[in-house]
Amino acid sequence: MKTAIFFVIILVISAVFGLAIARPLVEFIPSFGNLLGLSPSAGGGTTQTIVNSIQPLGQLVTLSVEVAHANVNVKASTPICGYEANYVSQSVIEAGVDISNIGEESIDYFEDDDRYTIRAPAPSITSCRNEYFDQYAKSGGGTATCFDDFWDDMSIIGRRLSMNRFVEDALEGGILKRAENQATIVLGNFISAVTGSQVHIAYEKAPEEPIIPRSCGLDLPSGWAEDGEGGWTRGS
Repeated sequence: MKTAIFFVIILVISAVFGLAIARPLVEFIPSFGNLLGLSPSAGGGTTQTIVNSIQPLGQLVTLSVEVAHANVNVKASTPICGYEANYVSQSVIEAGVDISNIGEESIDYFEDDDRYTIRAPAPSITSCRNEYFDQYAKSGGGTATCFDDFWDDMSIIGRRLSMNRFVEDALEGGILKRAENQATIVLGNFISAVTGSQVHIAYEKAPEEPIIPRSCGLDLPSGWAEDGEGGWTRGS
């Protein structure tokens, strides 16, 4: 029980603070276990032991990046009004590996070289959250013939545009590959500490179109649509 609690603490640390802190602690696990008289079993543990050890961990968040844009421009119009605003936005994009579906059928043990191969899902973006969003310039609206106030709608459109750009930037910057590399280190060391065996993590092929979680998108305000020229229009 103490060993399981310690492993969970290590993975939580890795998810929140990253490998800079977690890696030395992961490498320290075998020594810690020896002090408690809980050394890994020789010759590798059973596949069920591995499954039981990693299942409580759920989704392993391995990478968190901050992204920011200071020039999010939104142009919008209604039949009689025009609006334009600029926003500054900052968000956090997280990527990782969902290990909740790893079962015994996902694990092979090779006795000749005392090695486990774990088949894991491809890394994916796991969540997005907007940390800061503010308008720093605007024009339009408020005229004698323009009584409607759509600045709140403009803000929602701006948040949507900025988050889309953040996700694109993160993907182009290789966030999924970096998440895979870190998951390999963290998960590999974790399972090696449990079993005392070598570990190889084999990832499934990623889909051509990355799966984007709902937290990375915002629904458009009612009535608004792209105008085909980089702006937005709202019907009467």
